[in-house]
Amino acid sequence: GDFQIMINNNPLWYGRNKISLALQLGYCNYCCWALNSMATLSYCSLPSLYMLKGIPLFPKVSSMWFLPFGYIIIAKYTYSLLEFLCSGGTILEWWNEQRMWLYKRTSSYLFAFIDTVL
Repeated sequence: GDFQIMINNNPLWYGRNKISLALQLGYCNYCCWALNSMATLSYCSLPSLYMLKGIPLFPKVSSMWFLPFGYIIIAKYTYSLLEFLCSGGTILEWWNEQRMWLYKRTSSYLFAFIDTVL
């Protein structure tokens, strides 16, 4: 549904004089959720394949190159948790929300993307 809106004959960016740029960007983010399933699927499957082959995907923890990877992961989840806690949620609810997003991205969004492409 949403991805079809993005690629139909009258896509969202045709209405640039009718709605603000911020609203267009918000709609684009919402309409691209189906595309996000491909990135999440590769994020879930590639590390497993690399581990089976014995190929290091990330730098060693003792390496200085590990710092950017570690910082991004810790900062992303810390910000997400703090935002969730400030809106009245609990840590357990946040953890369940993280898991549900993974399930939705690798199942329903993927099927929606395939349905749109076919």
